[in-house]
Amino acid sequence: MSAQIIELNGVPVAEWNTLLARLEEVCDIADAKAASESETFPAVFADRLLSGESPLRVWRDYCSLTLQALAETCGVSRQMLSMIEHGKAAIG
Repeated sequence: MSAQIIELNGVPVAEWNTLLARLEEVCDIADAKAASESETFPAVFADRLLSGESPLRVWRDYCSLTLQALAETCGVSRQMLSMIEHGKAAIG
């Protein structure tokens, strides 16, 4: 009995498959590194936004800021920020 080795461009197919698997792994690692360099948010942050909660309130809570602290940083009144969070005033 004889064995036949299938080749592609002079390289056995089994080696091609191994190379392709390694290439895919390298690409996955590169994608993971790129993703880890971007800012991410916890799932609860996204869940609150998806549930329709005020984006300003969600972000403010995420940053552990009080209305007063954010108002002082932005140069607006605490009441104005509260109105924006509750949809009673628009930005811009």
